[in-house]
Amino acid sequence: MRKEQYLTSPTVRGFITWIETFLDTPQSYIHEFNQARPKKQYVSSNLYSDYEQYDWSISGEITEFSELLKKSVEDSNERDCERICYEILKWGGVSRGNKERISRLSPDLCGYLRFIRDRLGRNLASNEYYIREIQMTAGFSKIYSAYIDDFIIYDSRVGAAIGLFARQFCLEMNSPVVPEELLFAWNSGKGENTSHGASKRDPSKYGYDFPQWRTDPKKHLENNIRANWLLSTLSKKTKSRFSSIEESKRLRAIEKALFMIGYDVSDVRFD
Repeated sequence: MRKEQYLTSPTVRGFITWIETFLDTPQSYIHEFNQARPKKQYVSSNLYSDYEQYDWSISGEITEFSELLKKSVEDSNERDCERICYEILKWGGVSRGNKERISRLSPDLCGYLRFIRDRLGRNLASNEYYIREIQMTAGFSKIYSAYIDDFIIYDSRVGAAIGLFARQFCLEMNSPVVPEELLFAWNSGKGENTSHGASKRDPSKYGYDFPQWRTDPKKHLENNIRANWLLSTLSKKTKSRFSSIEESKRLRAIEKALFMIGYDVSDVRFD
């Protein structure tokens, strides 16, 4: 599906209307989890309260890199562009493997990012954006998010959280299966060993099965694209407390809330 077709489908329109309730309505759900490092307990009852408690073990914000990265590309400053990309990877805790990919893209990293921006700005079906020249990992999703407007970070936590809400929507709508439009992929957390049990980031339950992207860059990018479309639309039309946030920062705020929920989706209860 292309963007317009996706966003006008009855399923997506219904999901956007449905999830609006969970943005700031008290006791929309119960989310309690204990973070190991730093040790801390979180309790929230809607997406806005999860956003307010956003916490990442590494200081700084992705937005702090955004203008610097855009300026380096605009100026064709390869040294600064590469340095800032490394800093983004370090901030995200995803340097391993991705740093080497960045090095291989030099000495035309600026040209590569311009190519990505132009490619992802085309009007294509979500499964048509990927070509083999595109690097797509949780680390590169962070770099693209810093460089391209309305491009969220689609990592294991965000993917798990969107899948969780899609599952609850299907449950409440008595849907026999997860509609293709809401079949968001998830992935195991960094260092998570699932050989003897389920992943804490797998939203599959009650007969609703969600795919895992594992190391499939095409599936990862397609899910990132669809999440961009859906959450960007939600951020622009919401009447919730998120609407009080500057529009340019609103999508990032919703992403942060999902990031908090996605640490362990089994911690979220819909009563």
